Amino acid sequence: MAKSKRSAKIKCPRCGLLGWIQVKKIGNKEYVYVVHYEKGKRSYCYLGPKAYTYVTRTHLKEGLILRGLADNERAIAYLDALISYLERNPLSPEIAESLTNKLELLARGLREYARRGETKKRANQGA
Repeated sequence: MAKSKRSAKIKCPRCGLLGWIQVKKIGNKEYVYVVHYEKGKRSYCYLGPKAYTYVTRTHLKEGLILRGLADNERAIAYLDALISYLERNPLSPEIAESLTNKLELLARGLREYARRGETKKRANQGA
């Protein structure tokens, strides 16, 4: 028998519609959904298990704990795990150069994204 809990209203990370996070417990595992109600009908978007136990066990050396779509800060946690892993494990010069290029590209994209967000925020405050 499944037990479930319901959260506050959120924007679904899978489809973009508003809904509620619902965690269903089935046996000893928990699964995360967003529940949508529209015109009296209920639909679900599956976000994944609450904990990715098997795949996380296979990445213990890297310190990587995989998280589901419901975790808005998972990218930060992944980056922190990568930084920690790289501090403990030396890279070849070729891999280091490749990683540096990719991270610089990522940094440029994130700066631009942040600038656009700030511009949009200021425009909305002035409206």
